[in-house]
Amino acid sequence: MKNLFICCFLSLLSCLAAIEKVSFNQDVRPILADRCFHCHGPDEESREKKLRLDVVNERDGAYRIRKGKAAIKPGNLNESEVWKRLITEDEDDVMPPLDSHKKQL
Repeated sequence: MKNLFICCFLSLLSCLAAIEKVSFNQDVRPILADRCFHCHGPDEESREKKLRLDVVNERDGAYRIRKGKAAIKPGNLNESEVWKRLITEDEDDVMPPLDSHKKQL
């Protein structure tokens, strides 16, 4: 199931690459809302690692760089920590965490 979702996600990204401009709010935010906002969304009380994925800015949002790593680096999946966390097989690093009971990729 994980491989099927990854294939679908990559297909979506391929389609989006054909579009002139990818919209964070229209194309990316719904995916993050479904899987990430519980811990990395607008609720300051439940936010983990002071990382907000519901906003795009470099201070505390999706484009934040911390310890030399970008949460999301536009146009570069390989340098985006969020992508690495979504596809890793390491149970300690995978996002969403296994104990969150959120659907994995």
